[in-house]
Amino acid sequence: MNMQLSDYSNNHRANFAQYFCTSAELQGVFMGFFDGSGKIFTDAWISKMADCSQETVRTLVKMAESRLIAHSNDTVRADVVHNQPGLGDLPDKTYPIWISNGRNVVGIGAPIAQSFPVMAFPRLGHVDLIEKQPLLRIGMAYVTQQLAESLDCRNNLHLASLQSVISLLALRVFVVNSAGLVVYHQSPRQGAVNAIDRIVTGEKLTLVNKRECVALREAIRAATKEDGRSSLLSLTSLGQDSRLALVAPMPQSSLRMAIVLFGEKQIRHSLQHERFFDSYEMTPSERLVAREVLLGKQLNEISASTGLSLSTIRSYLKQIFAKTRTHRQIDLVLLYYQT
Repeated sequence: MNMQLSDYSNNHRANFAQYFCTSAELQGVFMGFFDGSGKIFTDAWISKMADCSQETVRTLVKMAESRLIAHSNDTVRADVVHNQPGLGDLPDKTYPIWISNGRNVVGIGAPIAQSFPVMAFPRLGHVDLIEKQPLLRIGMAYVTQQLAESLDCRNNLHLASLQSVISLLALRVFVVNSAGLVVYHQSPRQGAVNAIDRIVTGEKLTLVNKRECVALREAIRAATKEDGRSSLLSLTSLGQDSRLALVAPMPQSSLRMAIVLFGEKQIRHSLQHERFFDSYEMTPSERLVAREVLLGKQLNEISASTGLSLSTIRSYLKQIFAKTRTHRQIDLVLLYYQT
């Protein structure tokens, strides 16, 4: 696993990790942020003492990644169970969570917008975790604070990027609640390309194509949750041309609403894709995966269409994110439309 260190507060983070190692008398420490939706580390930094081998670090990172993937999957299943009628309230997880296999310890902090703060270190010799609890709490608090700051900066970037995307498109605009019920609708302007074949209106916003309709509903649910996430959908199933749909939390609203923007402009992407890939010097394998992401596909759909395993796709995504200085699939899509 090749981790890319962020430029953001890089020196400060490295200095803190070194101080933490020395104070806690650890061979090394791995700190970072794990995206529970994409199942990848979006940022990480490592400090190690002279007696900590590269193999120890690799094993530590591999364990951290496997534990976070399992934990984020459990969290998604727990959310589904919470939403089932008649089951009542279930106890929440108490964070931070510490997991040990005897050789290594992984700490998972409370998630922020589906990203988890993470700490991991080798448990060699007789490391007394109870005695080190105060230091461990300080370390996790630091990683959590860094995650919060990083997400805040990223959200500001999203707003600027979304504005540039919207300016490129002729838009059909809907405001909906979490169930998809339309509370506002703006018809396309006269002379715009008509995309009404893709949109069925009434009380509820839906799409003619079932697969795209499911994706739209999931995007609306994500946008109307407390942590409100934006999504970009590429509607391609009715032909070779694609239209973009943006689903985002309704800004400055006390109610949980989503704004849904459908592009009325048909876009042929093949040439633009290649120019975008060239500008970031992507390899053929990276281009294959990036192209699928820009078409709005999820990881399982990319795997089905390319024949690549999920682990291979995630590996290519990490390389793509590093080259483009993005963190998530939606970041990559926004960057493409911005450029």
